[in-house]
Amino acid sequence: DESTGQFIEIGYKDGMDINALVPLSKDLIIFKNPKDEPDKGIVWRLTGNFPEWYPVEAAHDTGTFSQRTAQAVGNDVFYLSPLGLATLSTVTQYGEVRTAWPDRKVAPTLTRLLRSNAQLWNAPVKEQLWVLPGEGAEDIWVFDYGMGIWTQFNFPEPPVYAAGVDKDLYVFIGPDLYHVNDWYAQDELYQRDPTPIRARMQMGTLLNGWQTLIKGAFASFDLSPECRAELILQKFKMPFTAGGTPDYIADAPNAVQYASEDDDPLFPPGNVLTSRRRMIVRDWAVAPEVVIEGGGCSLSTMGLEVVEV
Repeated sequence: DESTGQFIEIGYKDGMDINALVPLSKDLIIFKNPKDEPDKGIVWRLTGNFPEWYPVEAAHDTGTFSQRTAQAVGNDVFYLSPLGLATLSTVTQYGEVRTAWPDRKVAPTLTRLLRSNAQLWNAPVKEQLWVLPGEGAEDIWVFDYGMGIWTQFNFPEPPVYAAGVDKDLYVFIGPDLYHVNDWYAQDELYQRDPTPIRARMQMGTLLNGWQTLIKGAFASFDLSPECRAELILQKFKMPFTAGGTPDYIADAPNAVQYASEDDDPLFPPGNVLTSRRRMIVRDWAVAPEVVIEGGGCSLSTMGLEVVEV
């Protein structure tokens, strides 16, 4: 304790090292484990009020790799272990801590990639946790803790750190700092040619004990003019089309319009961006997929007219 110069002994002399400290509500979560064996560790909770602090065991046979693999998010502590991404949460009515595993859908793949030099970054501006499985990995596993869903980001070069500042998100790649924005159409790395941002989103597979017949598709979305996107169902494709052409001052007649006098919207008003198509797609299993090139696309609604056959 800095104010008193007193020392507090956490747990027993069990041959374990403290390798991470994270605040949780009014307590302090302490990760201890044998050297290079985080899956055999103990998680302690330092609770109480000064000078009556005391350690309480919160979880057994679990732990994290280092201080870089544990993050506090509200009343939760997320941490990487050899078994994947785990969380410790406060149970307010009992003042206790419970353990959960929010990565069960991706754990079989994620755990095979995790290394002792993995990192866990918090991007509260996006309500996301970024998992770098190991040093030099180009694929970042992203957990949206607001919606409880997973995705992956692939960078042109391996990132070394990500952080949010106010409402902006930044990522360090090599010695350079880059700004991340949902509506950028291309990656622009220093001393490299710009490359279009590509993305794919695969929905749940439609699988029954009989064939599935899809007769129509509908989607509503927001799309930047530089972006191209389409829904793919087997061999059928439904393109998403941006509504309207951007109105730039430079495109005005003879380019005599002043920016201070331009009060009309960049995009024509009243546009509802939707796509509808009739089709015949029939198969035992159908996995709808949206493919995007150029960034700047958000899908708000998608519907399929499905008939059982």
